[in-house]
Formats: sequence, structure tokens, C-alpha cells
Amino acid sequence: HIIRAFRICNGTDTLKAAVSTADLVLLYNGAGTGQTFDWRLLTGFPRPFLLAGGLGPENLAQAIEQAGATAGERFLGVDMSSSL
Repeated sequence: HIIRAFRICNGTDTLKAAVSTADLVLLYNGAGTGQTFDWRLLTGFPRPFLLAGGLGPENLAQAIEQAGATAGERFLGVDMSSSL
């Protein structure tokens, strides 16, 4: 399987990720900034994805709740590799 990462800053970025030919997309704020992006941009996102970027113990529950609420079963999980 191919997973492609997309830096999400605005709606145009989500559109690019939505039409990717990768098997799965990982959505994040960008190159190790440790910052989250506006998760509301995921509303209506049409395909399965992983969420990353700026996730840690202090905001993980909020990220899961918000991403799950906006994307439902298309939200598959998180990548917290840099915060552990």
C-alpha cells in the first residue's frame, strides 16, 4: 500500500489530498512544525485518512473527537511519532 502525506493549510490542500491516487493519505500541518491544522477543513473529506501533526497527550482526545465527528468512519487513526 502507498501512503502519501499532505500538508493541509486550506481547502485547496484538502482537495489535492482527496484526489490523490495513493491508497491512503496522511494529513498534517507540515514538516515537523509540531502544530495542528484547522481540523474543520476535514468536513466532507471523501476518503479514508490518518491524522498527524502536533498531536500529543494534551490534544489527542480532542483531535479524535473532532476528526471523528467531521469524517466519521473515514478517519482511520493518528500518527504521533514525533510526540512520543
